[in-house]
Amino acid sequence: MRRESGFAAAAAILLLIGIAVFLIDIFCFSFSFYQKEYEKLGTAESIGMTEQSLTMATQALLDYLRDNRDDLSVTAEIQGKVREVFNAREKQHMVDVKQLYLTARAVGYGCLALGAGCLLLLFWKAGRSKYGKEEILQGYLKGNGIFFAILAVIGLFAAIDFDTFWTLFHKVLFTNDLWLLNPRTDILIMIVPEEFFFDLVMRIAEAAVSSIGLLLLGAWFWKKKLKKETDGKGYAEAGETQ
Repeated sequence: MRRESGFAAAAAILLLIGIAVFLIDIFCFSFSFYQKEYEKLGTAESIGMTEQSLTMATQALLDYLRDNRDDLSVTAEIQGKVREVFNAREKQHMVDVKQLYLTARAVGYGCLALGAGCLLLLFWKAGRSKYGKEEILQGYLKGNGIFFAILAVIGLFAAIDFDTFWTLFHKVLFTNDLWLLNPRTDILIMIVPEEFFFDLVMRIAEAAVSSIGLLLLGAWFWKKKLKKETDGKGYAEAGETQ
């Protein structure tokens, strides 16, 4: 059963990676979140564009990331002048962001399916064996605990020093410096500044901790219930042999 416990731990980590990507997918494309942040940060006014134009530019960004449009050629009035919203450097950077997002989504959902499938297979193989299920849950709890600890460290790092966290994030994931944009001239970073991403990352982290915590708690209670049943069965069998 130790092998099954190890498989369960690995499957748990795959499952939780998938859940994390799923949450990122949800919150990164929550238009209501963008609207709240724009209102909070006074984005349209600070850029010098109407809220309608800001909404149009944001929708173009999200559609582009999801591969629902081919380019980021968007025209709007900014500071009293009609112009292209995004310059060449911003568009090149978004090519990288789009590729990263599509790859992460494919890998994440693959992990979700593989992790869930492996856990279901392990429980199916265990059949009615409460001991077997208990071992699987023990492995799941270990995997969940490892992932939860890593997530907590990353979240704490981001909360304490988001600027360093965000810089390292870009240096690790991008092979060029196109992400280094000018907040005075580049509209992309004006639309989604560091303050925006701090709120986004914290929101995703809170949702991930809550979701993973609930799964951890559910697995713990299930394991506790199985252990109680198996211990009770053991005592009953011991009584019968006396």
